[in-house]
Amino acid sequence: MVQVQLEAVDRKIDGEVGAARADLAVLLEEKRLALEGELTRLDARADDLGDALAGLRRMEFLRKDEFEKFWEEVKGSLASGSGSEVDLDQVRALAREIVMREIEKHAADGIGRVDYAVASGGGRVVRHSEAYVPKRGSFLNGWLVGGNADPQKMIQPSFGEPGQCFAVQGSSGFVEIKLKTGIIPEAVTLEHVSKEITFVAFEASIMIFCTFAVFSVYWASFKSTTILSFCFRKNISLATYEYMTDYLVHGMQDVAYDRSTAPKDCRVSGWYDETPGETQLSHAAKMAALVEFTYDLDNNNVQTFDVSTPDVGMINMIRFDFTSNHGSSLLTCIYRLRVHGHEPVSPGTAGFQA
Repeated sequence: MVQVQLEAVDRKIDGEVGAARADLAVLLEEKRLALEGELTRLDARADDLGDALAGLRRMEFLRKDEFEKFWEEVKGSLASGSGSEVDLDQVRALAREIVMREIEKHAADGIGRVDYAVASGGGRVVRHSEAYVPKRGSFLNGWLVGGNADPQKMIQPSFGEPGQCFAVQGSSGFVEIKLKTGIIPEAVTLEHVSKEITFVAFEASIMIFCTFAVFSVYWASFKSTTILSFCFRKNISLATYEYMTDYLVHGMQDVAYDRSTAPKDCRVSGWYDETPGETQLSHAAKMAALVEFTYDLDNNNVQTFDVSTPDVGMINMIRFDFTSNHGSSLLTCIYRLRVHGHEPVSPGTAGFQA
């Protein structure tokens, strides 16, 4: 009898223990799943934190010593070395002055880099290959190829206006420019007219042509004469009249709208000219290539190319050579050529170290 009771108690205990073990296993599994979920979220946040830290590192914050040096320079600039404290209004004024100066520099030259070849700063074109001279001379012809073919147009802002360039004969040529001062060259910028602007210019040429034609017809009708008699009375031959109307359309399209006149394969060389009036042979002996590049019509119309030659010394002359253009066999248009760099700290760096 006692044995039977003991066995019953054992079975009951086993049942209770089994149930408790099952409940504990379920609870542990729930906790495990919850912990894995939290760990997954922590991993994701750790990745986000890593990306944020990497972004902060790329920002290149000033170190404490760099900031302190900068702040001392600011205080010295504002307080003129008097040792007086700098207030917040002075800092704001200085920041505003710096920002406005950078805005003005960018607005003045478009790319925010000093141009040491610009004519207004003292740069000048001293030599170039044969200029393009149109065969059909007229005021329209002169307007379309840059007026009186002034080579200084290459180193003046053109503001993207079609036709405001210097046209060189053929698909290859060169230009030599004396910079306003000796510099350590860093880059050159070549500019051609924008595709968007030339399209607008061509549309404008069509409008001019239509206006001219309508005015001629109206004037002839008003005088009860024919266009032929109108031209006769004004000492204008009919052939000249036809040429003018034809040139208004096709001339503008050929020069202003056709971007095949842009230089393509180019090379820029530099040297330091210590003795004005040196021979071309002496120039060639001192000349060294700075950069070779290809002007791409599919990119921005203002393209900058860094100097690729290492350890460049000071130069004050550059030669721009182009061996091809984008298709025109008659002429190549150079809208603007710029030279960027910095003036050497010591005059001892003068002369290109070939």
